[in-house]
Amino acid sequence: MRFVQLDGIRALALLMVFLLHHSLLKSGWAGVDIFFVLSGFLITGVLRRERYDLAFWRTFYTKRAARLLPPLLILFPAVLVMHRHFVAGSLGYLLFGGNILQLTRYRIAELSPLWSLAIEEHFYFVWPFLIRYLRRETVLRVCIAIVAVSPVARAVGTLICRHWWGAQTGWDNPFFLLTPFRIDGLAAGSALALLVEGDRRPRVLASWSWVGSAAATTLFLTAELVDKTFRRTTDNLLFNSIGYSLVVAASFFLLGHVVLNPRSLMARCLSVRPMVSIGAISYGFYLYQEGVMSFVRSMAGRDVSLRTLCVPDFIATALAATLSFYAVEKPITRWAKALVGRVRASRQAAWETRNAIEITAMELERS
Repeated sequence: MRFVQLDGIRALALLMVFLLHHSLLKSGWAGVDIFFVLSGFLITGVLRRERYDLAFWRTFYTKRAARLLPPLLILFPAVLVMHRHFVAGSLGYLLFGGNILQLTRYRIAELSPLWSLAIEEHFYFVWPFLIRYLRRETVLRVCIAIVAVSPVARAVGTLICRHWWGAQTGWDNPFFLLTPFRIDGLAAGSALALLVEGDRRPRVLASWSWVGSAAATTLFLTAELVDKTFRRTTDNLLFNSIGYSLVVAASFFLLGHVVLNPRSLMARCLSVRPMVSIGAISYGFYLYQEGVMSFVRSMAGRDVSLRTLCVPDFIATALAATLSFYAVEKPITRWAKALVGRVRASRQAAWETRNAIEITAMELERS
């Protein structure tokens, strides 16, 4: 079943990040956490539905490659052309090490959105094994443990970094970029997928999810208002530990609300055509936005503010993402689905043939 409001959530997350990059929304980075929670929810749901598939591994990784690689293969050559020479760091981004490279001198601004993709792929190198071989209740316990331990890990990491390397006050800092500190969003989304699996509809979550999202958001914004050091770039111990967790909680309850209450006002707002349309092209838009922004700024002049360029940047990025989606991503995704269908049919036929041979052999032995 397809929830169109999930495209609306993608659009919401994307717009938050876009406004952040144009200095119009200071906390717009939280949109990435919404992406993480949504990704965990969707991928875990797919893995659970296909966990007994005879072609489980090939199916999962074929579909992931078909979904992720086409825009990357457009982005990388474009970035190399912009730089007019080979950039060594680009290989690290292509191999899903973008979140680490962002902390080094090899970082490439136009490829910086790939830090979040790196975290997702690190998570999905391991997660399919847990879904395939562990019971639902066990995986749910793992999700809860990750969410519970993450703020502690960030707090301990903050103290260790302060001792050895000093305060981490850069916009790109380890607690924002490194996988061990950011997988709680993916785990929270995965937990939601397990909680609502099949015909399950937790009454408490369905009834109070909007309250949970509003409460977590209010706590976060209140802390920002009251404590001027409660920011990503101040190396605040409370922010590094609890701040991210509040954003994850707000995202978890928001997603739970629209999934379990598809007729609610929030779900209907997220289902309007403009939001769904933006959500459909959100992956390409997210990847291309830094490159497009850099190109537009070079054409307009570095003296022009990011706020002034917000509208032309949005139009140019939306056009690039739309062209990419319909001309490249959609055809390749369609091809991958057809390929997966053929692989499944082949595996099923081989399995049935083997069973038939075994049954025939057993009957011959009896006779």
